[in-house]
Amino acid sequence: MNKTLSASLIKLIFTTILCLTSVLSGYSGERGEKTLGIHGGYISRNSSAEIGLFFQYSFTEYFRLQPAADLSFRHRDRDAFLFDLNAQFPIPVLTKTHFSLYPFAGLNFSSWNRHYDVPPVDGKPTWDEFNPEYSTRTNRFGVNVGAGFDLKVSSTLKLNLEGGYTFIKANSGLRVLLGIGYIF
Repeated sequence: MNKTLSASLIKLIFTTILCLTSVLSGYSGERGEKTLGIHGGYISRNSSAEIGLFFQYSFTEYFRLQPAADLSFRHRDRDAFLFDLNAQFPIPVLTKTHFSLYPFAGLNFSSWNRHYDVPPVDGKPTWDEFNPEYSTRTNRFGVNVGAGFDLKVSSTLKLNLEGGYTFIKANSGLRVLLGIGYIF
């Protein structure tokens, strides 16, 4: 994804959120509300599935932190462990629907694993004839930006959908996640 397209996508997300704030009222998380859940979806870096756990803690109605730990499944010879700490800013939308939008920004630590097949050298077996592959791991910090929405189905159940972009040297990518969480 080129830089101009990325900048345009970010501007579109934030413009959409600002336009929707004109219908403010209704649901937002309460101070001290905690949510523990699972989410899964798509990551564009290796065109693969991603699954993980998340925890949300609301410090106020309009600010919460969400740490998350995710696994990107191996595809195109790459897989990863991703750890996020995102600040989310829920904006209640539409009266009596328990629906809120939230922009988010945060930090990411990713550990990408790249798998290589080891070809035979001059017709001789490779250094490990029983496992003819090796891998390298690259650990890097990055930045997350994006937006999502929550739908509070009951007093103890929340569904969410979020899309964001993770900026990391040589491993940037779009992530789209659908989650379900237990509110306590």
